[in-house]
Amino acid sequence: MAAWGQWAKELRGSIVDPGAPLGKTLKVNQSGVSKTANLITGFVVVSSHEEAAAIFKRHPHFAVVSADNSVEIIQCMEMPST
Repeated sequence: MAAWGQWAKELRGSIVDPGAPLGKTLKVNQSGVSKTANLITGFVVVSSHEEAAAIFKRHPHFAVVSADNSVEIIQCMEMPST
């Protein structure tokens, strides 16, 4: 956790929401609610989709957990006006 804290401190100007770990996943569809799984274990919101790749190249997740792990960068879109 110390490595993650240092990483977040260095990038505090780019981090909008420090996020949190994620847990169990449920799927909802017309048939109802069921348990499901995904590989997403946490999230962090940063200010720029363009700089996100550079920011996460240095994430301690790779050194502490496993070099085989990955980070998916998903752009948050603006809600369309109605």
